[in-house]
Amino acid sequence: MLLLAKPPYLRWALVVIIFVAAVAWEVADRATVPHPFAARAIPRGETVEVDDVEWRQLPGGALPSIDVLGSTAVADIAAGDPLTSSVIGSLPPVPEGWWSVPVALPLGVPPGSKVRLSLIDGTTAHGIVSRAATEDEFGIERAGAVAVSESDVDRVAASSAAGSIVVLVAP
Repeated sequence: MLLLAKPPYLRWALVVIIFVAAVAWEVADRATVPHPFAARAIPRGETVEVDDVEWRQLPGGALPSIDVLGSTAVADIAAGDPLTSSVIGSLPPVPEGWWSVPVALPLGVPPGSKVRLSLIDGTTAHGIVSRAATEDEFGIERAGAVAVSESDVDRVAASSAAGSIVVLVAP
């Protein structure tokens, strides 16, 4: 009975169409744009210069375009890493001897803003926002960081770890 069954011509045609479309997609000349990559390892806090950048072609829209020259590395960047807004920017001036502590900051407080921290033990500390809080495309918030003096860093870190810290921002 199987010998008398009608062959699946439609399925064969669909497989051929999918195969031809896949080959056409692979060989098509898609638009590419230049994007900056680190030509060498760039330590945190160092200014990005012309010699530090290597331009590579990427498919359009793969990474957002950014202005890199004159920016500061806000994190250590390995050679060959793409330069994105999460690793370069501008660091606010933090006084010598201060420590940066991760803190749940309100969104929209820019780096360099002066804040008052109300701690779990009922005391307060003054600080400067060293990294703004961010929100990714899924709505997940990433904590920012506040630079505090060495005399306050232990209390602020303990309160931050306990989740019992309130950040006060002047209007």
